[in-house]
Amino acid sequence: MNKVLIIGPNYFGYTNSISKAFVNLGWNTEIVDFDNPVHPFKGINKIRFKLANDKDAFKLKNRKGWQPVIRAKFDSIKPNLVFVLNGDMLLKDTLDYFRTKGAKVIIWMYDNISRFPHCIDNIEHCDIFACFDKEDAARVGGIFLPQASDATTYFKITNCPKDIDILFVGLCWGYKARKELLTKVIKKYQNTKKIEIYGIWSYFSKDPISCLTRPYKHIIHNHSISTEAVNQLYNRAKVVINILHEEQKNGANPKVFEISRSGAYQICTKNEYIQSVYPNGEIGLFETEQELFDLIDNALEYGYNGNMAYDIVSARHTFDERIEYILSLL
Repeated sequence: MNKVLIIGPNYFGYTNSISKAFVNLGWNTEIVDFDNPVHPFKGINKIRFKLANDKDAFKLKNRKGWQPVIRAKFDSIKPNLVFVLNGDMLLKDTLDYFRTKGAKVIIWMYDNISRFPHCIDNIEHCDIFACFDKEDAARVGGIFLPQASDATTYFKITNCPKDIDILFVGLCWGYKARKELLTKVIKKYQNTKKIEIYGIWSYFSKDPISCLTRPYKHIIHNHSISTEAVNQLYNRAKVVINILHEEQKNGANPKVFEISRSGAYQICTKNEYIQSVYPNGEIGLFETEQELFDLIDNALEYGYNGNMAYDIVSARHTFDERIEYILSLL
């Protein structure tokens, strides 16, 4: 039986989702997770990084120190394939080592390359380099492979009450435009609709005053939540807003598929790719804040649901489908 070593950052359970897809296709799997921006990002290492004058040099030193560890893991497993999510902890010499030992190497970018520019160094040292955004793929010569939904994590909950009118789940710290737009949504609807926002709005460790004095504390829940809790919230919501970050030009974040896989009605930032996924108005797509408000009003007034979008994602945009496709390219 074929064996795959899956390497990636340890957030949101994506390495586990990839592993489940491989298992469903008959592979043996082994997962090695790592922290960002250094590994491990805890204890004395976290303090050293925060105190470092040259953080890039510190990260590089940390990555170099991790290479013998991951090579030893590779040698003990002897996989046929190394599947890397993002690849920001791996250096090209290590990728070459995997390949000289007979393994194929796939790198799947979880985010835009502009956020992990040193990953460009790895393009010539893998068998497939898959990009998060169509524009990235065209620029660096990779393939376009958008994110997906884990069907075992995001699903419809039978008889779940729709007791939230407007929901947003996601990181807001560092996303100025996202914060500004969500604040406008709150101001417009807070007196007539039940609004819930979950995700880091302000970090106490970075800006304690802003964190303690942030507005709308009854609406903005300033903490992350589990994927299980996210699925429950999606099922409870009449409308789920998805605001792409500014660097996302022509691709999709995971929420594009996860929200719809939960059966919720989604209103998302518009781009060409997402419009091609939902070509017949299965979700709402906006470019301006007025378009967002109009979509919210219509969805709440007429009781739009996400059933057609659910069918699209279930058939074409799961991790099983993505992994089966990328393996066909080897």
